[in-house]
Amino acid sequence: MIFPHNFVNKIPVIRIEESDTSFADLDAEDFCRELIELNIDSAERIAFDLTEKKYFSSAELGVLIKIKDILLDEGIDLVLINPSEKARELLKMVGVFDLFMLVEDAEELN
Repeated sequence: MIFPHNFVNKIPVIRIEESDTSFADLDAEDFCRELIELNIDSAERIAFDLTEKKYFSSAELGVLIKIKDILLDEGIDLVLINPSEKARELLKMVGVFDLFMLVEDAEELN
């Protein structure tokens, strides 16, 4: 997995950062397989910590939505932790803001 991770209340938390590796370059299906394998406690949620990710391109947003859909098909909700104001605005602009559970801090996961 190219993203660092930890667990909070047995929920995998994947840290998505600004980096040379673009989120848009991910193969969503392969990435989701890795996420599901990482979910050793079969948590009903997987979280992306977006604290360090200040901006999403439209291509990255498309991958994020695809990941959410794949996980949802597996019965797993995708939670976004602390998305930036720009990310929130983009989610609202394309009409998918209400499809995501958002929390301000990983400690809010349960």
